[in-house]
Amino acid sequence: MPASFKFILAPTADRDGLHDVRLRIIMARVVRYFNVAGVSIGAKHWNEKYTLEKENWIKSSHFDHGDLNDALFTLLRRAQKLARTRPELSADELKQILSTGEDLKPAPQLAVMDFLAFGYESWSRDDVGSFAQSTCEARSTTLNKLAEWWGWKKGKRPLPCDKLTEDLLSDFETYLKRDLGNGPGTRRKALEILHIYVKRAIKKKYLPRHADPFEDYELPTPTPSKTWLTDEELSALETVTLPKQQHQSRATYFIQYYLHGSRIGVVLRLKWKQRGLGVVRFKMDKGDREKVVKESPQLTALLDSFLPEDGSAPDPEALILPWLSPAYFTMSPVKALQEMKRATAVVNMNLKRAGKKAGISTHFSSHSSRRTLADNADDITEDMGLVQGMLGHSTRATTEKYTRGRDTPAVHRGAQKVYEQRPMPQVKHE
Repeated sequence: MPASFKFILAPTADRDGLHDVRLRIIMARVVRYFNVAGVSIGAKHWNEKYTLEKENWIKSSHFDHGDLNDALFTLLRRAQKLARTRPELSADELKQILSTGEDLKPAPQLAVMDFLAFGYESWSRDDVGSFAQSTCEARSTTLNKLAEWWGWKKGKRPLPCDKLTEDLLSDFETYLKRDLGNGPGTRRKALEILHIYVKRAIKKKYLPRHADPFEDYELPTPTPSKTWLTDEELSALETVTLPKQQHQSRATYFIQYYLHGSRIGVVLRLKWKQRGLGVVRFKMDKGDREKVVKESPQLTALLDSFLPEDGSAPDPEALILPWLSPAYFTMSPVKALQEMKRATAVVNMNLKRAGKKAGISTHFSSHSSRRTLADNADDITEDMGLVQGMLGHSTRATTEKYTRGRDTPAVHRGAQKVYEQRPMPQVKHE
């Protein structure tokens, strides 16, 4: 637990009637005090209702309040920085250094670490298999961009963690903008991802906390650009006649829609055993929470269209959709991610072709199914809580930005109200 600090007035006055101002230190439930040198005042000048923002511990009625408050503020900032950069110090050691200026022991030497080598190792160890495909892909892409810009090759041009400065971030952002043509949204996402690995490096003590280059870095502010299909475009996609693979991609898109706007990875991994008693059960990509979706007539028709053509019962362990290799679940996390990326690209390529045949000019992908469902649900139900429950977001802020990760009867009723507005889907190809 981090150290906390607070200025208090000594309860007993000296012979001259003045009270010492003390700094209270609390670290690991140990409390220590020391008198701040040169700061003692009458009780009437002490402001019990001070705020750190105003730095007004000592009332303005004291003739020297400005200089004394400045001295207290400087000491407090020094104490906070010391505790942040030297988390191993005890309350007694903090008191010793702050009150006398004498350090009891040198700060531990930080290990020299190549930031990019650490980032790639952290990605493959902690991220792959733990996050959604899109998250893993975005993180590896960012590391690759930084590696290319820096000229990183293992053992040839490392990027030491202590080289991570605001200037380096600024130069990298310029490269993203000027050389790669990345817009503000893409640049901001890349920098936010790098900050994840910087914080991990700090936790591993490869970088001191006070040297976090993102602490005062101003991230670019993007103009939101979201894609979803209008009712007319959705109807056009539903009714156009398509060849087999494009039709299967369209069916995948609408299964996402009728599974409460689920992400593509969830849908591609669905097995027949996850269907039963009129519901589909699966774990969400983000948060690893279980979601239960009651089948609408449209979802039932779409899923039934992938049943074996000979009328036999499907293998419960078999995948419902045809996009992933049967060996997907036995692959290493990295290869499974690559397989998911390949399958998603095939679906999106066919959706693009299907959209063109349907006369849809909007550039859309499988993920727009989620946004389209959210937009339709908001319009029809006018209940953001229900939209949140359908999409499975943990906070309302994420939906708006979407009841608490549970599928309640109210959520099912709200979803049904949305789905009743749509016709039965095409389940055959040309």
